[in-house]
Amino acid sequence: QSLKVSKADFSFRLADFDSEHKARDEKMNKWIESDKFPKISFSLTDVKTVNGGSVGIGKLSMHGVSKEVEVPFTVTREGNTVSIDGTAAFSYEDWNLEIIRLFLFRVRPELNVQFHLKGVISGS
Repeated sequence: QSLKVSKADFSFRLADFDSEHKARDEKMNKWIESDKFPKISFSLTDVKTVNGGSVGIGKLSMHGVSKEVEVPFTVTREGNTVSIDGTAAFSYEDWNLEIIRLFLFRVRPELNVQFHLKGVISGS
């Protein structure tokens, strides 16, 4: 039986993010203004095959801005367990986030995201 991902929605509260470094999490929440913009969400609207792989297309909403993004991913299945793995690169300038500066240096605005989602297929 083949699997076809056609729609997906997920979101998370920034305040729930825990990098196991409390001071870093507090700085991140202040920088991203999680008190004003508490969630990041993604809504998948289409999946395309590109060079033999899958690319999810959807809206990523963060910091009060929604942008269409493309996210390459792979789907693997072992029995009833499905895993979706992918990576994506974004510029946080696209979401009107302040440029981070450390001393005299400007931090590059690229944000590289890796994800691993795992679920179980239930009978219909």
